[in-house]
Amino acid sequence: MRTCKNKTHQIATSIQSMIKLLRYILTHPEHFTEDEHVRSALKSQGALSSLTYLANFESESIAITPISLTTLKSKVYSITGDVSFELLNKMRLEALSKLQHSKALGSQKNRRSKQFFSEKITQLESDLNTLRESNFHILQALLFAMNAIDSIGQSGSNALREKRTKDAKETIQKILTLNTYPFDSLNQNSLLISGKLVNDKNKAGG
Repeated sequence: MRTCKNKTHQIATSIQSMIKLLRYILTHPEHFTEDEHVRSALKSQGALSSLTYLANFESESIAITPISLTTLKSKVYSITGDVSFELLNKMRLEALSKLQHSKALGSQKNRRSKQFFSEKITQLESDLNTLRESNFHILQALLFAMNAIDSIGQSGSNALREKRTKDAKETIQKILTLNTYPFDSLNQNSLLISGKLVNDKNKAGG
């Protein structure tokens, strides 16, 4: 029995740490440009599920041990409550793209060259388009939430109110998963961590 509990705990820790790592890469890709181990793990679903990685980022502890891809697919949502395998895979692809782009920019010897500024402009235009898409999806979620509030308020029983509330939360979460991190989830801890990282970066820049 204890072995089973330990295995379950290990799987949960590994999946939660995997998500923490992906979110950290999405926020700070420049910290991983020389990490071949991480970059290789992002290249496929199987490579990510087979990753072994131990680290500490600020107050975040990362402890990833290999699990089967089947287990990852079947357990990720039940363990996190808000991250589906589809969202996890989307985060993996976004993290790989950001890492590759960051490495390309970092490899430019002359940061005042035309090529560097061209790459930077392309990156900023891409980021702007991503933010526009995120704003659109957030507006969609808000409009749906407003309609859901009316519907829940008109419910004639507690059971119906609970069902409509549950359905509304799930639909809003599905809309948000179309966004990139950190606007892809209602997870408050993720938003707080992201906000702290952004604030820390702004302070360092000031």
